[in-house]
Amino acid sequence: MSSKLHILIVEDSEDDAVFVVRELQRGGFEPVVQRVDTAEAFQKALAAGGWDVVIADYNLPQFSAIEALETLQKSGQDIPFLIVSGTIGEDVAVAVMKSGAHDYILKSNLPRLVPAVQRELRDAQVRRERRQAQQEYLRMAAIVESSGDAIIGKALDGTITSWNDGAKRLFGYTADEVIGRQITMLMPPDRLDEEDRILERLKRGGVVDHFETARICKDGRRIDVSITSSPIRDKSGAIVGASKIARDITERRRAQAYLAALSKLGQSLATVWTPVDSARVIGNIADELFGWDAFTLDLYSAHEDHIRTVLNIDTINGQKVDVPSTYVEETPSGVARRIIECGAELILREQPNEMLPDAIPLGNVTRPSASLMFVPIRNESRVIGVMSVQSYRPKAYDQRSLETLQTLADYCGGAFERIRAREDLENSRQELRALAAHLQSIREEERKLIAREIHDEFGQALTGFKMDLAWMRNRMQSEEWSSIRDSILEKIKVMGALLDGTAGLVRKICTELRPGVLDDLGLTAAIEWQAREYQKRTGIVCDITVDLGDLQVDAERSTALFRIFQEILTNVARHAKATHVSANLGILADKVLMQVKDNGRGIEPDKIGGEKSLGLLGMRERALLFGGQVNIRGAVGKGTTVEVTMPLPHSESSQVPQKSPLQQPSSPPLFKSKLNRKAPH
Repeated sequence: MSSKLHILIVEDSEDDAVFVVRELQRGGFEPVVQRVDTAEAFQKALAAGGWDVVIADYNLPQFSAIEALETLQKSGQDIPFLIVSGTIGEDVAVAVMKSGAHDYILKSNLPRLVPAVQRELRDAQVRRERRQAQQEYLRMAAIVESSGDAIIGKALDGTITSWNDGAKRLFGYTADEVIGRQITMLMPPDRLDEEDRILERLKRGGVVDHFETARICKDGRRIDVSITSSPIRDKSGAIVGASKIARDITERRRAQAYLAALSKLGQSLATVWTPVDSARVIGNIADELFGWDAFTLDLYSAHEDHIRTVLNIDTINGQKVDVPSTYVEETPSGVARRIIECGAELILREQPNEMLPDAIPLGNVTRPSASLMFVPIRNESRVIGVMSVQSYRPKAYDQRSLETLQTLADYCGGAFERIRAREDLENSRQELRALAAHLQSIREEERKLIAREIHDEFGQALTGFKMDLAWMRNRMQSEEWSSIRDSILEKIKVMGALLDGTAGLVRKICTELRPGVLDDLGLTAAIEWQAREYQKRTGIVCDITVDLGDLQVDAERSTALFRIFQEILTNVARHAKATHVSANLGILADKVLMQVKDNGRGIEPDKIGGEKSLGLLGMRERALLFGGQVNIRGAVGKGTTVEVTMPLPHSESSQVPQKSPLQQPSSPPLFKSKLNRKAPH
C-alpha cells in the first residue's frame, strides 16, 4: 500500500526531478512534490511547512545544496535532507555530511534513494519521539519541582531515590540529606508498620490512594498528611519502585477538629449549670484540640478587680487531677494582669528550669511548663476571665493554636455570662422564696394573734355581757318588777339571741382565720374537721383516708398542707361540678404525700399552668417553700387529681415508716363512716 510523501526538491532540471519521483514511486511512495531552484522560493516553501523530506542537487546556477541546508537548519525544522547529485568528490561528500546532510546519493545510483528515504524517515520519527519524551520529561520535572506537594521516589526496599522541593518545604530536609536513606525516617514510632503494608501492596501492582496518616518533620513536629503511592515500572512492565505524593492536611484536620469542637462545645455548655462544670467542658475540648498537661480557668470581676479560680488541673504521676487554687488573695497575678490588659500570649521555652516569675504556680511546682498559652475570656469587649493551656513539651503550640484558643475562649464568654446571670436569677428567686416564707409566717402569726384576741377579748366581753343580762333577768323576776317583767324579759331574750349569733360569728371568723384544731390537735384532726365542714357546706361527699402513723408533722408543714387542702376543696366547689371527693394523706419514703381526687368535669390542660391560675400558683409556691411539689392532672369528663409531695425534716424522716398513703390501710379510715353520706340540702 502506497503512502504519501511530501517532498521539497531543490533542482534546476525538471527531467532530473522526474527521475527522482519515478524512483520513489517504484519504491511504493506516492510523492507530493514541489520543485524550487532559488533561495527565495525555497524559503517560501519551507515556511509553508508540511514536508517529509528535502532532496537537493548539489550545484545549481543560482542556489546550492549547502545554502539550502543552512536555511533549513536556521528554520529549526527537523526534516531529512538528502543530496542527489552528479559526480562529487569524496572530500565534498564528507564536508556536506559534516554540515548536517543526512545522506548523499549519486544520480547514477538512484536505487539507493528509496532505502535512504525510508531510513531517514524512521530516524526522524525516532528523533521526534525522543524530543517529545524529553519535553514531557522536562514538563513533568517542572511540575514535580514546582508542586506544593511532596513528591518522593523510593525503591522497593524503602530507600529514597528522589526528593522534590515540595518535600523539602514540607519535611524540612534537603535532597542530599535524605536520598539513599530509608523512608521510615519520616514516620512516627507508632506508624512504622505502615511502610511494610504499603510496600507489599505496591509490589502487587496496587495503588495506595489518599491514605491519611502522620509524619515527622526535621524539627520534630508531627504533621497530618494524605499520601498517594503508585508503582513505578520499567520498559518491560516490571515494578522497580514507587512514587509517593504527600500532602499536608494538618490545617484541614485542624479546621475539621475545630468545627467539631465548637459544635460539641455548644451542645455541652447548654447542659451545664455551674462555672466549674462549664470550665471542665472547655478544658476537655481544649485537650482534644491541642493536648495539654495543665489547664486553668479563672473568672475576673473588673468592677472589684478580683479574680477567682474556677478550675485547676495538672498532670501528676501521669494522671490529670484537680488541684486547689493557689491564690492567697483575689488579686490578679502579674501574668493574669498582663493578659487582662494586653490580650493573648504564647510563651515557648526550650529548657524551662523554673516557674514564670510573675505567674501563680499550680499543681506540681517542681515541673515547669515549656509551652504555655494564655488568653482572656471576653464577653463582647469586656474581659471576664483568663484561661491557660500548658504543656511540658517544648514547641507544643504555635500562633495558630493561640488564635484557635482565643476563639474558643470568646465563644465561651457568653456562656459564662449566661451562667452568672442564671445564678443571679436563681439567687433572687431564693431570696423571694425566703421572703415569701417569712411573710407567710408573719401572716399566720397575725392570724393566730387576731383569732386569740377575738376569742379572748371580744368573746370574753360578749360572754360577760350575756352573764349580766342573765343577772338582770333573775332580778327582774322578783315581785318589784312584776309590772314590767314581761316586756323586759322579751327584750333580754332578743338581746341574748343576738349575742349568741355574734358569738357564733366570732367563732366562725376565728376558725376561718386559723382553725384552733390545727394548733391544738394537729394536721390529721384539722384535715378531718375541714372535710366535715366542707361536706356540710357544699353537699359534696368527702371521703378521707389518713395514715401518718405516729408521725407528728411540724407546724410549718402542717399549715402549708392544710392551706393547700383548703385551696383544692375551694377549686372543686367553684369549678369542678363534682359530687364526690376522695383524699389520702400519708407517708411515701421520706415525704408526706397528699392526694385529692374528684369526679368532676376535669381540668383543661391550658388551665394547669395558666397565668390567671393564681390559686394553683399559690399551692405550688407553698409546697416549694419546703422543697415540695404539686402535680395536677386531669381529663375532660374524668375528674381532676392533685398530688402534693413535701419532704420531711431529716430528724423526722429518719423515723418515718416507709409506707404509701395509697396502700389499703390495715384499719378503717378515722371517720369515713361518719362522712360517707350526702349532707342534707
